[in-house]
Parts: sequence; structure tokens; C-alpha cells
Amino acid sequence: MEHYWSAGGRDVADEIRDVGGIVNDYPSGDPFLCISVLAADAEDAVTAAADDPSLPVLGLVAIVPYLCWRSRDAALNGRVREALQTVAAALATPPCPHGDTAHPCDSEQASDDFLYAMEALAGLDGEEPDDAGGLWACPKNLAALARQGVADMDETLAEDGPVALAAEGIYAPELQDVPDVFFAHVSGHLDALITGNERARAVRPKWIITQLFQMLRREPPWDDAPEDDHRGWLLWCARELSMRPDGPAGAGLVLALSSAYTYAMSDEVPERAVRDELIEAFSEAHRVRRDAPCPHAGEHPALGPEERLVAAARLWDPAYTDAEVEARPVTARTAEAAACPAHLRDIALRAANDLRRDVAERFGPSAGADLDARYLDADGTLRADRLARDVRFHNAGPSLEASPAVWCARRVLAGTAEPRERAALVSALAHAVRHPHWYAGLPGAAAVLAEALIAVAAADPGECDHTGGHTAGDVDAYTPPVIGRLIPAVHDSHRFELPWRHPEQRAFTRPNPYTDAEGPGPARWRCPVHLADLARRALAGTAA
Repeated sequence: MEHYWSAGGRDVADEIRDVGGIVNDYPSGDPFLCISVLAADAEDAVTAAADDPSLPVLGLVAIVPYLCWRSRDAALNGRVREALQTVAAALATPPCPHGDTAHPCDSEQASDDFLYAMEALAGLDGEEPDDAGGLWACPKNLAALARQGVADMDETLAEDGPVALAAEGIYAPELQDVPDVFFAHVSGHLDALITGNERARAVRPKWIITQLFQMLRREPPWDDAPEDDHRGWLLWCARELSMRPDGPAGAGLVLALSSAYTYAMSDEVPERAVRDELIEAFSEAHRVRRDAPCPHAGEHPALGPEERLVAAARLWDPAYTDAEVEARPVTARTAEAAACPAHLRDIALRAANDLRRDVAERFGPSAGADLDARYLDADGTLRADRLARDVRFHNAGPSLEASPAVWCARRVLAGTAEPRERAALVSALAHAVRHPHWYAGLPGAAAVLAEALIAVAAADPGECDHTGGHTAGDVDAYTPPVIGRLIPAVHDSHRFELPWRHPEQRAFTRPNPYTDAEGPGPARWRCPVHLADLARRALAGTAA
């Protein structure tokens, strides 16, 4: 019987090498995408029953410790657990030809032992095949190892288990308040598929338009793989729009998401996080076009949802065509008129308001009246992750006492002296004042935000040791989402990592992950001179 991977025309040595990289904590590519594929391989191998399933099964069991400690995606963890259960069930019935002979499952095995066994079974160890290989590949052994993998996951990932106690993996602090829909392990996959990882990052219409048409028609994804989950695509689009809200890419994303965002308001998306990130994206699209004039006297093409998707495709690539585009002849001129900044501003504001109403109806405000209890631990330490999410997504109640931004301002005015907390609070204020429409209906909010920023600017010591500057890029070009993602990192760069596309990511990366030393970024952002400059820039933006 041929090995499953070789029967499929894949390079067995490369597959085992990928597993080895994960096991030894030095993955050669995206480890979570590899694990996702590995889980699908193991399930397919045991259900097809045409080829030897031992290699993907042993590989899946081998990566369990890495998955438990490193994965922040409970959905991926669940898929691996289900795959192991499928393996155990499918291989429970075949007879064992080895009688009472002890199998590897009868003793404790380290992850390296699985790698050695995989190399031996594939004939890559340079040794002659022996009886031990047959014992490793025995269905009885594979089923038992899969059951043990499930038990290990349950024990390691329990709410009182070691991962939770260490605040790692799915219990990492920044995820404790965030529903598990982020599919971080497929973000690189979508980057490559949609933008080709090119420097200019032009959006490729083909895959994204197809996916959004499915959402618009309420069609299910092609399969259950995380790469095809509609929520993951919505999040990718939202984050892309947040990072570059203007230009042809941003204009196309506003039109495309204006057709698809209602899917996020359906019962198919139970998580608040998808709505929150879409609200941030649409708010940013509205902000950059707030004062845009309209050369069309308010007359814009009356496009339906499907036509808006085609218009988005035209903006991204005027030459693009497919069956959906051909069926809806939206011209480049029509697409350009639909992308009028004033028109997009109105679309973005309407979508953001719809999503906010849906959030309020389904979840109520995240921020209650007792914000001290929400944002401070028992020892008084700031919960920067929770604060950052509430400020970024304006998860606020209807009064000053229930406003996260006002809470930050009052804490600054009270004279909090801890540098890390002060930097997080000032960053939160710099984010909040960029969205004045959020606070227009809250009398007194704008005044207290400005008062706090004036106090920060007045405390400027004038000089510091950061002669090379305080930021990695042009701080005036930093959008509110860029500032918002900094809030937890400036407070604790050890626990909160910036996404790889963030302009400060390199400066905030620790030079050695095994020491307590920080990168240069956190100290520069906590500097009182920088905070005073940030406050002045924020105040100038509100006066413009």
C-alpha cells in the first residue's frame, strides 16, 4: 500500500520536513496553515482507506503540543481535535496482526519520536525496514495515538490547564475579550491570493468578488476549511480597508463591503468581533472623505448590491472580466462615478450606523458604568487590551461615565504617573479625537478629551534622549487604526504583538524573545516629549 502523500504526488520528504519545523518550533512557513492542511489530510487518509494513512496521522499527533501552546485560533484547535477523533473512530475496527506485542502507543512518546518514525516509514532514515515500522503504522497504534492526542488537547487547553495558567495560546490576554473568528493562520493565504503580496498591493478581483457574491446570495462556503469561511474574508476586507481607506483599493473595498456587510448582521455570524472590525473600517473610510466635495451635484449611479461588486472589480482592475461581470455591464465610467468620495462617504456612514445598531440590539454596549472594574485589574494594572478594543470600536454607553475615551481623559487629568499606562491612555485619546462624529451626541465629551490632550502637551519636558526620533514612520500619516493597534503594545510589548504590516512592528519586536529586553519602539512611544507631540497633533487635527 502506498503512502497517502506519495500517492497524491506530493514530496513526502518536504511534508515531513514541514512537520519537523513545527515540532521544533522553527516552522518554514505559516505553521497554522500547514496544520490545517495536515488535519484535512489525516481525515481524508483514514476515510478514503485506499492508501497508508500513517504519515499524516503521526504528523497530526506530533504537532499537538505546538498547537496547544502557539495557536490563538480555537476554531483551528477544534478542527484538529475533530480530525483526531475521526482518525480514532475510523481505525478502531481494523484487526491488529501483532497480537500481544507492545505498540508505541503503550508507552509515552515525545514529538521527536513521531518524526523519527515518519522518516523510517518513508524510508528516509537510510535504514532497512524493520518490525518497529509496522507497529507504528498499525491501525490499532494510530487509533490509540489519536485518542491520546484528543486527551492531551483537552487536558492542556482546559480552563484550569497549563496554557490558561500561562496566559498563552487561546488564553493570550488580547484574545480574552475577542470571539474566535480571526483565522490568523490564513491571513497570509488571503494576502497572497488577493494582493499577490506585491508592494503596491493592488487588489485582484477574481477570488474576492466570487466570495462576496456567495455572501450576498447567502450561499454557503465551498467547504469547511477556514480559508473559505465567509467571516475570514469579511475580516480580511475590513482590515485592508482600515489600513488603506482611500485610493482605488479603498474605494473598491467600500463598494464591495457595502454589498456584503449585511451578511455580518445575520445569524450566520454570531460573533461581535466581525461587526466591530467592519465598523472600524467603514468609520475610517468615512473619516478620510469627511470634507470631500461632490462634483456630481449629489447625483450618483443607482447600483444594486451585485452591480456595486462589479463596480468594485472595475476600480481594482478595469480589464477584469468573468461571467458575473459580463452579466452586469457596469462600465468603467459608471464605476468611477460610483466611487465619488462624497458618495462613498455617505455609503460608509450608513453601513457603520447599521452595524452599530445591530451590535446594540444583539449585544448591548460593551462598556458599562463601572469602567474602573472593566479596565483595571484587582492590583490596579490597566487592561490595555480591553480598553483598546472599546476605544477602537467605540463600544460605549450613552453617558460620559460609560465612554471609554472619556474614562481615559479623566484618568490622564487625575495624574496617572505610570509611564506605560499614560502612553496607552494618550494613544487612546489620539485615536478617539479623530472621530468627532462618535462624540457629537455626547455633551461635554469633546471638551474633556481636549482638556486632557492640552494637559499632556503642557507637560512637555522639551528634551529627551531620542535624538533619532520617536516613530518609525511619519506619525501624521498614521491612521486611527494604526494608533489603535498600538494601545496595548505601548503598555506591554511583551504580551501584545503588532501585526506584521504595522509601521511600528519592527521597532516593537523584541530583539531576543527569550529575554525581557524590549525593542526601541515602546520606550520612544512612552517618552513624555513624544506624547506631548502626539497630543498637539491630535488637537491640531480637531481644529482643522
